[in-house]
Parts: sequence; structure tokens; C-alpha cells
Amino acid sequence: MLSNGLPDLIALAFESACDPERVQDLAVETGRYFAADAAAIMIWPRRSPEHLLAVPHGVSEQAVVEWVGAGIGPGTLRHHLENQAPLETFDGPSPAAPGSGWPDGAVLGTVINADDTNIFAMLLVRRAPGRFSRADHDSLRELTGYLRRSVDLNKRFIRVYAENRAARVLLDSAPRGILLLGQRGQATYLNEEARRICGAADGIQLENDELQFNDLGAAEAFKSFLAEARADAPDGGQPPTAGMKITRPSEAPPYQLIAYGLGSDSRQAALDEREGLAVAMLHDPSEAEVPDERLLKTYFGLTPAESQLTQSLCEGRSLPLAAEKNSISVNTARTHLRSVFQKVGVHSQAALVQRIIQSLHFANPMD
Repeated sequence: MLSNGLPDLIALAFESACDPERVQDLAVETGRYFAADAAAIMIWPRRSPEHLLAVPHGVSEQAVVEWVGAGIGPGTLRHHLENQAPLETFDGPSPAAPGSGWPDGAVLGTVINADDTNIFAMLLVRRAPGRFSRADHDSLRELTGYLRRSVDLNKRFIRVYAENRAARVLLDSAPRGILLLGQRGQATYLNEEARRICGAADGIQLENDELQFNDLGAAEAFKSFLAEARADAPDGGQPPTAGMKITRPSEAPPYQLIAYGLGSDSRQAALDEREGLAVAMLHDPSEAEVPDERLLKTYFGLTPAESQLTQSLCEGRSLPLAAEKNSISVNTARTHLRSVFQKVGVHSQAALVQRIIQSLHFANPMD
């Protein structure tokens, strides 16, 4: 039981907007606060009240569904709720009738939110004689006002979370390493390819979340870029960009890095060092770039056999080696290749590989 009255109830409203398991607690505690014998929090599609979802206290869910769905004419509960301005309250007699499951008494109700799709409402029923007081109306409006705000905030959080999750899935499938850098130059996000490159510690690695380079020239160039990115750009000025090659102890082809400033706001940066300062893209030329079979089918209409041969050629294999990898004869490989040339619109293997890579956005970022 809540000890501090309405403030605790408002806090519970915020919690219930973020945690569905707390909605039942909200129904119970709201009923107790208003000395009601029954309470229900409800949401239903405007055009399909039979699909109403109810969280009741002191009455069965079926009784709530039957009451709301009993009719839409003037004077019915559903008419009240679907035509009520959000956060305004109304009262009236209980729908008590033999077998209804509702206590006989007075009703206090409000619509928390309503749009073209859904109705979100709350009802209280009290057996005591007489209607709910004006103070009860005021308290219910205050409570549901906070509940509405918390629901709106939660919707926005869910939308941002969903968009962020979708973006991460997309970025993790990218063939380039992508890093988001905070105000210290620290990595606040790395996609899968960036994690692989930094984890290899072959000329570039993370130390305390900051990029470190074995190549002193690249390290100095990157440091200068970060300093320029932190400077407030003049009105109309463009954020800085930088490109550099990073030599590797393994003597593999140098990594290639492009960094883009995001535009700095010194006031915002002072409040949050994770505020985005720049985006860096990393390319490892030693990694073969193999287009996905589904994309080859979608963009060029290649068959599975043609796609597999094309993938082998993009990995740098000659036609005989590509045929051997795919367990086909060289003559069959030539037949597939002629069909691929026709579909892609090229006349040589070199042109084919270049067209495939460019068309599927696998082009070298430093070219």
C-alpha cells in the first residue's frame, strides 16, 4: 500500500508506463486511493471495442469488456469515452445489474489518451451513496495527466530504441568499419567490422576506448583532425574531413581511414562527453569483398550458380580456380560467365568485378 498518497500514485503511474507488470499495481492502488470498490484501466481499438484489453481491480475483465461493448448510443459508457476530451473527467451511475459483476454506486471516469486508432481510459466505481467529489475529479485529472505524459515519453523511447536497433543491424552488415567518436575522440560505437579491425591490433587498436595508431604520422593527422572537429565551425562553415593510410606491423596493405566531423556545439559537449564529434570509416584492403548472393539475384537477376561463380571471381580467383571451388567444369563456368556478362552488361572479368563491387556499394572509400 502506498504511504504518501497522490505523489506515490503518480510515481507508480510513471513506472507502469515503462513496465506493463506494474499496471495491475496501478489499478489496485488507484482504487484504494479513491476508496473505490472497483477500478479498471482499459485500452481498445476505436473501431473494434470487442478487442478491448482491461486491467481490472474488484471486477472481472469480462465485466469490463461487456460494459464497454454494450452499445455506442448516447448515454452509453462507450459513447462517453469515445467522445470525451482527454484528461476531462465525467461521472454517473454504475452499470450495476444482476449478473453484471459491477458494484452498485457511482462511476468516475476519464480518457487518458485518444487518437484515430485507440482509446485509453480509466474507470472507478464506488458503492458509497452520492457521486465522487470535485476533489476526486481534480485528483484523477492530475494523476492521468502524469500517466499520459509518461506514456508519451515511453512511446518516444520505444520508437528511438527500435530505430537505433534497426540502425545497428544495418551498420553491422556494412563492409566498412564504422566508429562514432565522442568529444575526447573516444569510440562510443563500433560496428562489427570496426571491432574486428581494432581487435586485430595490427596498426590500429583501442586503449581506454580511444583509437591508437602505430603509425606516428597517422596518429598526428588524426589528432589534428579531432582538434579541428572540436572547434565551433563559423556560420555556414563545413565540418572538417580527413583521410589517411595507416601502416601495419604485419606489412599487409595499409588500412584506409576517412573521418567526418559532425559539427561541434561546445555547450552541449561540456554537458556530455559522449556527444558525437565525428564518424570514422575504416577499410581493410586485405579483406576480400564478396557480394551477397541475394543481392546479386536482386540487382542483376543472377541464378544461384551464376552468383556463386561471381562471388568466387570477386574473391580474386581465376576462372579455372572458381570452377574448381564450385565443383563445376571450366566449360560450364564459361557458360555461366557469358550469361553473367550479358546480365551485368560487361565484356571482361575485370569489368565484371568492378561493376559488381561499385553497384553494391563496396567501392574502395579512398579511390
